[in-house]
Amino acid sequence: MNNITEGDDHVLHWMIQGLFGMFLSTLILVAEKLLIQIIASNFHRRSYEDRIREQKQAIRALVTLYMNSHDIGRSDTLDRGYLAGGRGADPARVLRKALKGVKQVAKSTTTVFGTVASEIAGERILQPNSPASMVLSALSSANKTRQLARRIYYSFVPTHYRTMMVLSDIGKFFDNEDQSREAFEIFDKDENGDASLEDIELACLDSMRDLDSAVGRLDSILMFIWYFISLLIIIALLDVSFQTMLASAGTLTLGLSWLIGATAQEVLSSVVFLFIKHPYDIGDRVDVDDITYVVKEMHLLYTIRRSGAISESFTWDVDFNTSFDMIEALREKMLAFLRTERREFVPSIDISVEDFEGQAKMTLQADIKYKSNWQNTGLKTQRRNKWVCALKQIMAELEMWGPDGSGNPDPPPSPTLIRLLEGPPPLPPADKTESPSRRTPVRSVQFGESSLATDLWLDEPLDTSPPLPPHPPPAHVPIDINRGPSQLGTDIEMQFQRRN
Repeated sequence: MNNITEGDDHVLHWMIQGLFGMFLSTLILVAEKLLIQIIASNFHRRSYEDRIREQKQAIRALVTLYMNSHDIGRSDTLDRGYLAGGRGADPARVLRKALKGVKQVAKSTTTVFGTVASEIAGERILQPNSPASMVLSALSSANKTRQLARRIYYSFVPTHYRTMMVLSDIGKFFDNEDQSREAFEIFDKDENGDASLEDIELACLDSMRDLDSAVGRLDSILMFIWYFISLLIIIALLDVSFQTMLASAGTLTLGLSWLIGATAQEVLSSVVFLFIKHPYDIGDRVDVDDITYVVKEMHLLYTIRRSGAISESFTWDVDFNTSFDMIEALREKMLAFLRTERREFVPSIDISVEDFEGQAKMTLQADIKYKSNWQNTGLKTQRRNKWVCALKQIMAELEMWGPDGSGNPDPPPSPTLIRLLEGPPPLPPADKTESPSRRTPVRSVQFGESSLATDLWLDEPLDTSPPLPPHPPPAHVPIDINRGPSQLGTDIEMQFQRRN
């Protein structure tokens, strides 16, 4: 006897259509995930090779420190089975304790299987309670990552007299000095020689950061498109008027085009730029508007507000006679200054000779490497002024002056050149009371280097006979000083009159 009614048949038809729509949506989702994996594998192999190697190194360092750490006895650290005593009964705490006991039993059970698997595969990482497994498990959660950072901090830092971790605190747990220094650099991101609790937490959180920055963003966009397409498929299969639904969706999209049009265009341009054109990879150096950047992470949409440390180039001129030893001395002194200002600048500087135009001056260039971005304009300006003033002071100490000695507070006296010239004199000025025949040219005396020659005239011809005995000085010897254009001195015109 057939008890299936027409209503049941209609419901069954809807269920079949819905399941078929979900099946189609699942196929589209699988295709999207496969596409993302293909893009990610190619993208990571080229772009994130250095970063993956650095993260593996960071995880190995965290595992080593975790193995040598101990339980602190604090609720905010990654301790095992710690509950502070002396407190009243709390149902929530009792429940958490019971759940933790169940979890410990589960871990103990899986440890047995993990040990067997490790004996077969020869890998310690398969053991769930191994240090590597514990660290990787902690890095999968932001809260657990912070607890791991606090465990490392309180295990190695003597907080009763110091609040900063230094290299000597963890150096003894590594095989050599290079490994210990590399491990400490994971926490000391600003390279100031110490690491606070906040620095360690940020370093651990940075280790758990997903490698799929740009790929993850693309996956989110494609997932949004998948949700939209899946909704359309399911609605279409449920015998709803497909044309009416498309018209409604098109009207809604057109109405929102003014709001999302520019963003959609920018996202599409970014996808083409990063994944198709692919102009740069992680670690590349990019110069934009005479400012040098280093690519550390690629996103589809990225702003300078979320950028890390930024540097800018600074160019200045020095005298052409500046030697290589003076440039190296300037670099060493600037490096010493940057080491004392570790919290504001990266202690690194390279001075390069950019040009020597016409052999009149030498142009030098160096990068100002800040510890932060330019989100705070006032702080950036203050740090730039400090860097430039330090450069100015060090150049003064080294007596490294600008072109032609500019900037020297005590310049050497300018050399005086005397040049004697002979030749036909110019026409003397008209003087009705004086006969031109009595004026006789002798020699022209010029003080300083100038294109103008100043002639010396005497009222009578120069007597070249042996000198006469001393005679009384003339009544007066007027000297007229006229300043003219000169580079090294001042042209002086002197007229001497002798008594008739």
